[in-house]
Amino acid sequence: MAAKKKPNEQIILQQEIAFSVAGKDEKDHTLSWEILKKIGDNTQRLIDVLMKYANTKDKISPDLTKLVFTGFYPGSAQPAWRIKELPNLLFPLDDEMKELNHDFNFVIQNINKGNFKAIADKYDIPEIRNEVIDAVYSFSNSAGTKPFTIIKRLPDGKQQYKSIAKVRRMDITHKNELYAKTPKENLKNNERIEVFASLKVSSLESKKPKFYKKDLHLYTEKETTLAVRLEYIETEHRIYHLRSEIPFTLNKVDKSAYTIDSPLLDIYAYGNSIKEAEEDFYSQFDYTYQRIAGLPDKQLSEHLQRAKQFILLLVDNVKNK
Repeated sequence: MAAKKKPNEQIILQQEIAFSVAGKDEKDHTLSWEILKKIGDNTQRLIDVLMKYANTKDKISPDLTKLVFTGFYPGSAQPAWRIKELPNLLFPLDDEMKELNHDFNFVIQNINKGNFKAIADKYDIPEIRNEVIDAVYSFSNSAGTKPFTIIKRLPDGKQQYKSIAKVRRMDITHKNELYAKTPKENLKNNERIEVFASLKVSSLESKKPKFYKKDLHLYTEKETTLAVRLEYIETEHRIYHLRSEIPFTLNKVDKSAYTIDSPLLDIYAYGNSIKEAEEDFYSQFDYTYQRIAGLPDKQLSEHLQRAKQFILLLVDNVKNK
């Protein structure tokens, strides 16, 4: 009778993710600041990318999945991090965090096997696939050529920790082989290019909302979820300074109709062009904030309570003109 295969050790990002770097310097329990920073930065980048494209109904703001450095294992140069404690939100993020942990463990298990193709094959859209591969490449090279492993703390026993996955390096040749091709002619024929041109506008006509672009992610699938980071939104009477991204879905309903939906904000905008849909979306943003931000929770439905919680996290401050 064949022995049962041991299940893979699961990493729970809210609890801890720790690393061990082996090398001449590390034998003396020292770790360079450069390597420490690369490990932290590249792990964070990988988490951000996986969360952005997680198969979840709602998207978590990147501000809610930031890593905090929890220190070194006692008597070692083995650093550890975890996702910071989530604020007391009215809407639970259990499903979203479960999906993030699932995707992160999927990536780590395939890095451990050196099966980078399995990671790439999970993503069909070229732009998304390439962004994920970039993040995996950077993460796998965080320690340079030094042996690099993910470890887990043991509750008891002689050993203080055990290795649960090797971080195998992806070389640049392999990375380039996994890159999806995105021919320019295909992009030119894809109307999602209009999204970029439309959202790049810095202002509209007088007495209409002004949109200020800081960073835009553009993807070319027929239906896409965009996350746009705006410095602020200016309407006729108010200026909203924002601290986080605004997630929404853009759909083309027919030849001359578009919708922009953000269930988290309880906003469903419509227009005969993308520009009109944008104007409606930002006008509704202003209306939604003014309608629910000042109301006590007991006067709001459960759905509107969640929308209120999210919009208050999103908006840093509001200035009246």
